[in-house]
Amino acid sequence: MKKKLHLLVRGNGRVFFNTIIICFLSGMALNPLSAQTSEPASALISTEDLSPNAWKAPADYSVILEQERAIAAQQLSNSNLNVETIALFAAYDRLLAYMQADLAVKSPIETIADINYKKVVLEAPADPILKDADSGEFSVLYGSLVSKLAFQ
Repeated sequence: MKKKLHLLVRGNGRVFFNTIIICFLSGMALNPLSAQTSEPASALISTEDLSPNAWKAPADYSVILEQERAIAAQQLSNSNLNVETIALFAAYDRLLAYMQADLAVKSPIETIADINYKKVVLEAPADPILKDADSGEFSVLYGSLVSKLAFQ
């Protein structure tokens, strides 16, 4: 039986990346995204404590998000994917689309990332495509995205 994922990132970037590594190593034994809806929003990955100086220049965000959407689209175009993988990359693509839309608002990227990660996690149980996404794997994709946006 899969275990629930509980991620609360507080402290410096080192703690964040240690959490991502732990998540990756235990990701295969975690619940689907939909299992997280009963968890408080504070239990999800947070970018609040990453230093504002750690983030790349805003001009780079659109390029990175577009590159990540291309990766997700390439994965989704594979006809041999199982339901869980389709759900994972559909969730990731939705996250990226939400973030692209929010870039126009000119909010800090860490706020955009955090809010939209939580939004996708909360939508997953009601969405027939996203409901089978693995929360651990989705968290790993999100952590990888944050590292691409944050660090040079």
